[in-house]
Amino acid sequence: MKVQLLLIFMFSMPIFGEEKKLTEFDELEKLVANYDRRVRPNAGGKPVTVSLSVYVLNIPHINFGNHGMEITVDMYFRQFWDDSRLKIDKSLNLPKILGEKEIVDKIWVPDTFFVNEFSSKAKENFLRITDGEVLWSQRCKSPLPAQGLVNDFHSTT
Repeated sequence: MKVQLLLIFMFSMPIFGEEKKLTEFDELEKLVANYDRRVRPNAGGKPVTVSLSVYVLNIPHINFGNHGMEITVDMYFRQFWDDSRLKIDKSLNLPKILGEKEIVDKIWVPDTFFVNEFSSKAKENFLRITDGEVLWSQRCKSPLPAQGLVNDFHSTT
C-alpha cells in the first residue's frame, strides 16, 4: 500500500509543479476569442491612422496595351496601425506574435487599394503584432496605369 501511494505521489508531482507556458499561438487565440474582425479599432472613436510604406523590388514589365501604357510593379506593401484589442499580456513575456495569412484572416485589416489598378496578386503575407501595434507586409505584383509618367519623363530630359 505504501509503495502504491509513493508511486502515485511521484507521478503526480510534475503535473502539479509544472506551469503550462503559453505560446504566441495560444495568446493569439485568447486575443481573438471575442474579437470581431468586422469592427475597426477604436470603433465609435477616432478614425484609425494607417501608415504605409512601399519598397519596389522590380519593374518587370512596361506594356502598351488596351488600357494605354501600364507598368507592372513587384513590391513589398507594408501597412502599420494600432489596435488596442491586440495588446499582449505582459506577464507572458511574449515580445510579439508573428504569423502569415492565417492571422490576417482573424483580425481587422485596412481595405487599402491602388486607384486604377488593373489587378493585384499577393504572393506572401507577413504579420507582426507587438503590444497592439500591427505590421502587415505583403509582397505584391500589380499592373498599374502609367498615366502622366511618359510626359513627366520627357519634360525632364
